[in-house]
Amino acid sequence: MDPEKQFLPQELLDNFVDEIGREYIASFANGYGNEICQTALISFLSVSRSFHDRAIGALFRQVHLTDRPERDINHIIERISGLRQIMHPTPGSTLRNVAPCIQTFTLNLKAMRNVQRFRNPIGEDAGHTWLVNTLSNKETTGLFDDLHQNDFGIREFTLRLTTTRNVIWTELPPHFSSSVLSLIRSPHLRTLYFAKISLIPPTLLNGSHIRDLRLEQLAMVQSNNHNPTEHPSNDADGHNLPCPKLDVLQTDSDFPVDLDPTTSPLTDLKKFKASCVLPPHYSSTQKILLLAQNTLEDIRLDFSGERGPSSYIDIYLLLTSFNFFPMVADILIPAGSIDFGCMPRLRTLTLFHFRLFDTPYWQMNDPGMAHICRMLDAYSPLKSLTEINLEFHFNEVGVQENFLHPQPNNHWHDIDGILTSAKYPALRKVGVLVNSDIIMSDHAAVFSKKRHVQDTRRLLFEAFARLSASEKIDLTVDVDTSVLHQGGLDLRVDDA
Repeated sequence: MDPEKQFLPQELLDNFVDEIGREYIASFANGYGNEICQTALISFLSVSRSFHDRAIGALFRQVHLTDRPERDINHIIERISGLRQIMHPTPGSTLRNVAPCIQTFTLNLKAMRNVQRFRNPIGEDAGHTWLVNTLSNKETTGLFDDLHQNDFGIREFTLRLTTTRNVIWTELPPHFSSSVLSLIRSPHLRTLYFAKISLIPPTLLNGSHIRDLRLEQLAMVQSNNHNPTEHPSNDADGHNLPCPKLDVLQTDSDFPVDLDPTTSPLTDLKKFKASCVLPPHYSSTQKILLLAQNTLEDIRLDFSGERGPSSYIDIYLLLTSFNFFPMVADILIPAGSIDFGCMPRLRTLTLFHFRLFDTPYWQMNDPGMAHICRMLDAYSPLKSLTEINLEFHFNEVGVQENFLHPQPNNHWHDIDGILTSAKYPALRKVGVLVNSDIIMSDHAAVFSKKRHVQDTRRLLFEAFARLSASEKIDLTVDVDTSVLHQGGLDLRVDDA
């Protein structure tokens, strides 16, 4: 080697690798890892030991496993086995033990894939069986065990299932429950997210250090084999363990948590999100808000039944088989039962109103909008509230472009008056988001998306005259829509 050749300082090279690693980790905030950064980090693995150790730490900081049965029913188990091999290499191997590098782990299993499988009971049953078998496999539960030890462990665990029929906790074998509960009770885990697993044991949090709990339990199709009010528990050891105080709770169901003011883990909540606030769950939602009224800083409440379809396939299901989504009336929490003005630390409030198309829309008689007005018209001033977000999703059939255009003396004007009153002295930001799915049953009918979006946004700004003119409040209004034409079994999406 030429002694005169100049080399960059090792510290500078290490900083270069670390910076790419930080950029790669940050990119997961968008739901995926940056492929360019990932490729660069992989190339660093073979450069030097220093580069290898730094790159592998970033590459395995967040691990996301996603699979579906259409590929190969055994494919996910093979991937899990491969991950376990590099997490704990055999003695004498040159591979580094990457298990301590993993901070976030997500297992995303998709039992649904296309419309034909949705509507085929055999396909649905096969997908459900695949989910149960995958979660019951000892490679899967072995992976859960590998994710933590006394001296290391993940901080965030997500188990997300995409399915029309939830997996019931008691459908799974005892070794699944044992492994998952052991992982939840590991000393490093702080965030837990379960989607589409129902009837979880009430001792789920006992003995853990969880601060952030997020649950999605409502099913598109209810199972006929289980009592929906039943909360089984095969966790004999958990009953005597303490339950931690939560900072964040997100739920769409009646999670069996202690609501006693003297012992509840929810008295110190800072952030609370209740999705799909249905009548059976109203009582617990109200109790949670009262339990945490002195500490809550951020609240989101979603009203009016199911959260609604998230894709064109979901909307197709709504059009062709109403058995998938329960059609419920507007959900109205009794006015005056919640006074946001009694929450001294509340900074951000989001109200989401979802309207199903079970009845023709009439703007002057929208009970959901009327209810939001009553909730915003608090008894006492919200002295700390600085931001309000109002989100609306309308599913409508055969309407015209002006169906949402504000009419005189309507709820939009009422909201404008309430939010500019003395009840909101600290308010600085108001966001209004209006989304709609327009279904045209007449294949030849025309609905101009562009005209609807532009005109509705302009007229909403006019309806919020006081907010628009305010010098202290920043108002944003966003409008978007999807136009779908139903013709036989075809579904056409218009972009114009």
